[in-house]
Amino acid sequence: MRWIAPLILFLFSTSVLAADLTDSDIQRWLNAMPNIVAWQDAHEDQLDDEEDDIVFSTDMKKMIDQAIEQLKRAGLYNDFNRLIKQQGYSTIYQWGEYTQRISLAYMAMLIDEEQVSLADMETQLAMIKNMDGFDEQEKAMMVTGIEASIELFKESSKISKAERALIRRHRAALDEQFNGFDE
Repeated sequence: MRWIAPLILFLFSTSVLAADLTDSDIQRWLNAMPNIVAWQDAHEDQLDDEEDDIVFSTDMKKMIDQAIEQLKRAGLYNDFNRLIKQQGYSTIYQWGEYTQRISLAYMAMLIDEEQVSLADMETQLAMIKNMDGFDEQEKAMMVTGIEASIELFKESSKISKAERALIRRHRAALDEQFNGFDE
């Protein structure tokens, strides 16, 4: 399965980098991602196993651990780790930390643009929970989605104004990178 895009979009746990991101952090990540995505595309058939699907979580370390186990089972860990090091990261975890931080700051910028409030989302969640006539499984999926959005909103509120401004300066390149995951 294509796990890099979902991994990036679900790495929204507590921020792990102490200092604000810098231009060079974002540029290094942007420069690395085409190589990482190309590597994944080249090995997609070796990683495409439903038994190895990563269970999405707000716990970044858990998701990276799952991805690493998937790479190890496929015999690709050393090759991927070598690629990560070639991109200027010391470990897969360090790349994951920067991926998480950049992704969360990007999402914070998008949330700012939407002008959605936490109260609005909590109201929507309550409405869904109290709706009658929906299939319980469908309702549970909707509740889970809104709860994840609320968690993302809470985490994004921790992103500094300086990081939000930095992300805006790199907006075009980040839009291109994140929108490329849909292809």
